[in-house]
Amino acid sequence: MLIEMRTGAQATKIAELTGGVHLPVSSDRNGRVRLSRCLDVGDADSYRQKVESVSALFKLRYNGDCVLVAIPSG
Repeated sequence: MLIEMRTGAQATKIAELTGGVHLPVSSDRNGRVRLSRCLDVGDADSYRQKVESVSALFKLRYNGDCVLVAIPSG
């Protein structure tokens, strides 16, 4: 399950709290990878309290069959 936060800083904080994988967007000319506002936390329900401690405004997305489907959330 993917969580999309409103800012990259929020996504970074949640990745630290949950051990989730912060997803890359692209790399710049120097080869540094830019991180997105999305992260993969696996089972989002088990981390919901930690996510909401950072912000209650987030989107859940399910990556089933390589298609992102929005799930009603926060």
